[in-house]
Amino acid sequence: MSNIKLMINKGFGVKKSLLSLLAVGFSVLLTACASNRLTNDQWAQEVSEAVTEWKLQSVKQVTTFQLDSWASLGDVYLIVRTTPFQPYLLELNGQCPQLNFAMALMVNQSFGTSLQAGFDSVTTPQQPNLWCRIKAIYPLTRDQADQLEALDTPTGGSGTKS
Repeated sequence: MSNIKLMINKGFGVKKSLLSLLAVGFSVLLTACASNRLTNDQWAQEVSEAVTEWKLQSVKQVTTFQLDSWASLGDVYLIVRTTPFQPYLLELNGQCPQLNFAMALMVNQSFGTSLQAGFDSVTTPQQPNLWCRIKAIYPLTRDQADQLEALDTPTGGSGTKS
């Protein structure tokens, strides 16, 4: 009878050690992944620096706007595209926390098919009553959009510096 107890205890000890090792490995992996992500403050700083460095000029509106795709750049900036080849940087009038994890974007356009800074806003299906007003619209080149999106990759770093 005591042999059975001893075998069970040994087996449990191996399982426990294996689970502990897996937990430590998973924790290290999560930490490594998390450390490559920019915080919202870092996003705001990096994008703001790019706007200044590239001397981007805001426009009051995009006359023919139909959302093709989008990418969140923290909780204050996002890139929207009307076609795969025409990106715009939107600066929001404050933090819009749900953008980082949203799977979809809804655009509230006040005037037909145009997108206007100061009037229009964005939200997500997860929080449809939390509208984030568009403060500024900056036309981007495809290369600029790619550089901004790459900021959150391990090799992105200060991708705005050229």
